[in-house]
Amino acid sequence: MFCEAENLEFLLAFESNNDFGALLGHLLTPLKLKWSNMGLVLKLETEEVPGVGTCKDEVVLTNNVAEVCDFLGLPAHSLDGKTRLSTRQIFEVLTKTKVFFPVDYDEKYKIRERRKRRPVSDAFFNFLESSEKDLEAEKLKLYMEDEVEEVFRKFKRKDMEYRKYIEFISEHFNKKDEVEKTLNLLFEKNKKPQGNPKLNFQVLCSWFPGVEPNTVGKILAKVKSKHSGIGKDAFD
Repeated sequence: MFCEAENLEFLLAFESNNDFGALLGHLLTPLKLKWSNMGLVLKLETEEVPGVGTCKDEVVLTNNVAEVCDFLGLPAHSLDGKTRLSTRQIFEVLTKTKVFFPVDYDEKYKIRERRKRRPVSDAFFNFLESSEKDLEAEKLKLYMEDEVEEVFRKFKRKDMEYRKYIEFISEHFNKKDEVEKTLNLLFEKNKKPQGNPKLNFQVLCSWFPGVEPNTVGKILAKVKSKHSGIGKDAFD
């Protein structure tokens, strides 16, 4: 395994327990965070625009293991690259993190993951289903005065706007300028189609918002008919 010296500690943590990382990654996804070999990543995106789609990018927040543990509520030994966690220990660690919300492990997700035949994941779900504890209530007690957990909770409940949320996250890691710059570039890309967007009903409606849908359909049919076939004038 080759890597930059400054990335070694995090890469060891990332590679040392794939099952743990997969379960943690599932908890991070709804919070626009990503567990990657580069570090803890913030996922940025803009709303979908006809002819453009959704523009996306990522910013690495940190690859400092101690910072990651403090931010997510993970014990240091879980990412030390040496300690092997049992399935029960993985369950206890993850259900006490700031990013654990039981609703994320719905039945559809559990069925899909169990089809992969991963013993650790299957054991995790068994512990989750058989637990007599109110895991949500225990977590609330643990992080009663924690600002980061509160922000996660508000964002999950849609009580906090996306822009406010990523602003908080970026400020926490002193990445506000980088995140703002990256996000502004995404918005610039989203203002108008880059090159020649594929012509379809939605694109044509966005170009002529005052035209009746039936008329738009007829126009599209005529354009397709005129430029059907192959060659430089063919319809794409």
